[in-house]
Amino acid sequence: MSVIDLRVGKDLDDLSEFELLDLYVRVRSLLAERLSRKDGGESIEMLFARLADVVEPAAPRVPKTRISPREREVLHFLAQEKTNAEIAATLFISENTVKNHVSNILGKYEVGTRHGAVMSAIREGTLTVD
Repeated sequence: MSVIDLRVGKDLDDLSEFELLDLYVRVRSLLAERLSRKDGGESIEMLFARLADVVEPAAPRVPKTRISPREREVLHFLAQEKTNAEIAATLFISENTVKNHVSNILGKYEVGTRHGAVMSAIREGTLTVD
């Protein structure tokens, strides 16, 4: 789905969590472009913080130091919709180790899904979407 599809009222219910994340990133990029053209305007971070307060429940804040460097790597791959097998092959670790990292990440962010962990990491600043 593209941002244009939103204008014609396409239903978002058919999108996967990662497709929604992709759409979020695209909309964020478009808004950042627009906001950067204004002098003295609201920053993209301020705009998204205001929107998040309205649309999303507050995400638990986790100090960045609680997420290990390896967990940061795994988060990066979760944001790219990689499977446990793909992450394991890329990092040269077992799938069980990946599962443990994912489980630890979900626990630290107090979320139940990979998408929730990615979104929390983005909000917290541990993961960037650029």
